[in-house]
Amino acid sequence: MTPAPTVSRARAVLPYQIVMAITMGAIGGIIAVLGELRDELGFADSEIGIIVTAGFFASFLAQIALSPFADRGYGRQMAIAGTVLSIGGLLLMVVADTLAVWTLARGVLGFAGGMLMPGIRRAVTVLDPERSGENLGRLAIG
Repeated sequence: MTPAPTVSRARAVLPYQIVMAITMGAIGGIIAVLGELRDELGFADSEIGIIVTAGFFASFLAQIALSPFADRGYGRQMAIAGTVLSIGGLLLMVVADTLAVWTLARGVLGFAGGMLMPGIRRAVTVLDPERSGENLGRLAIG
């Protein structure tokens, strides 16, 4: 029977949990306001679909293309770059008022999330290799 994790182990994962929660909350928040975008900016339902699809495909592409770099030891750099890119995408959304800019901003945010997630997962895995599964679980459920 292994002892319960110490507070210091839980605290080691906390910064990654915070970054992940904020980024995933931002992505979820965008989905929540899409109806308002349709009403305020006059987007058609198909245009809202284009915005959502841009984020999904960008995230998928980033995860497929960049996950191997996390495995090669660039997880921390990917997490930092993904965070910075997320901020850029969110700032672009602040000024977006056309379909093209919204699609670009959502694509940037999706790509950032697709870069950030493998990087964070790798970073918490190497924090304590003997407890990598525990750290991944802590990352997923807070």
